[in-house]
Amino acid sequence: MHTLGKVLLGFVAVLAVVALVLTSMLYDAQGAWQKRVEVRLATRADSGEQFRQKKLVVDDLEAEANRQMMSWGRAWELSPQQIQLLDPNEGIVGLGIGGLDRQEASQDKPLPTIHLFGKNDDGTSNYIGAFRITAVEQDQVSAQMIRRPYPGETDQWQADAGVRVWEAVPSNWRALNAELQAQTAIAMQDVQDQQARLATQKLLVAKSQEQLARRTAQLNGDADPVDGGGQDTIDGLVVALRNEESARNQQSAVLDQLRHEYDAKYNRLTELLEENRKLSGQLPQPSLQNGSPAGPALGGTQNPAARR
Repeated sequence: MHTLGKVLLGFVAVLAVVALVLTSMLYDAQGAWQKRVEVRLATRADSGEQFRQKKLVVDDLEAEANRQMMSWGRAWELSPQQIQLLDPNEGIVGLGIGGLDRQEASQDKPLPTIHLFGKNDDGTSNYIGAFRITAVEQDQVSAQMIRRPYPGETDQWQADAGVRVWEAVPSNWRALNAELQAQTAIAMQDVQDQQARLATQKLLVAKSQEQLARRTAQLNGDADPVDGGGQDTIDGLVVALRNEESARNQQSAVLDQLRHEYDAKYNRLTELLEENRKLSGQLPQPSLQNGSPAGPALGGTQNPAARR
């Protein structure tokens, strides 16, 4: 073999070694890429499952949003500056909302009904009521409450943080609101009845107080009596009874004194009779002649005590 062949053989051997090294590196790189592909495939499978689950969540949220949209309709967020109370007695308000069809207002179709919720600073809200739109202007509508406001109700409409306007509310809310309105009407009727009874009771109390004042004046006296009133009316029954009782007590004392005097005189009379009896017993007795006492004729007496 000549020199060129040997050189070529050596070159081939070197190239074979290099090929072996490169082949080994190729297999290593292929294995690494295969592992990366497997990891990416697994990650893709996981991502696909996550994407599927998130898509299900998104679909549920979209369905819920559609249901809410069908139940509540459009919504407007209004600041306190966009709300005006035009007529408190009729419940007419002005709202700075737009997006309503003005052409619909010019036709004979009834204007839509909206529902107002007052927002508070603490994040809570209170249902104000249902309003029927009466006039549509550019970026401004007028709406009137579908029922007449209760006395003082408009003073309690609170919207510290503005008002949220809904185009509709769910049917169960409307049924609940109707039930609450019926209960409120019954309660207000009860309040009116109670107020009527209270007014009657106040009238009876006033009349009773007048009667009590008259009776008190009769008892304690009246410094300004009506014409024809006597001294008893001026002094009062208490003073008159006291005076009569004092006079009765004085008369009772006089009567008691007279009774004592009568008892003393009666006792003295009894003593005198007893003394006369004793004295008459000490006088000489008349003698008996022919069985009859001697002396004057019948009907006469010679008893000195008797003459006395």
